[in-house]
Amino acid sequence: MRVLIMAALLLAADSAWAQAPSITREVFEYAREGRRDPFVSLLTTAELRPTISDLRLTSIFLDLNGPNSLATLRDMASNTRHTVRVGSTVGRMRVAAIHELAVILTIDEFGTTRRDSLVLRDPTRVKRP
Repeated sequence: MRVLIMAALLLAADSAWAQAPSITREVFEYAREGRRDPFVSLLTTAELRPTISDLRLTSIFLDLNGPNSLATLRDMASNTRHTVRVGSTVGRMRVAAIHELAVILTIDEFGTTRRDSLVLRDPTRVKRP
């Protein structure tokens, strides 16, 4: 009787192994219209460059009568020049204002916005003869 029960258990185990398990895989479809690829690292995209530490303010052409002021920024990392006016974008920065000695930039960083400035020359620096 024990042999018969053991044989029945072995036969049941063999039939369980014979049935292949059913594996279902979840499939995603990504609509690309107007969106970036979520699997591409943000650190490798060109929209992160230049950073404000890479830029140097080289000249300002100030229009006192209208909105035609221009500023020239030099990207020290790639040695490129950007001529900007109010509203222009450089990377993830937007020019908010151009003053006599400074350019005010609005920087978008992963959902937050902050303002920073580039100064043409340091007004606290003392000139030596």
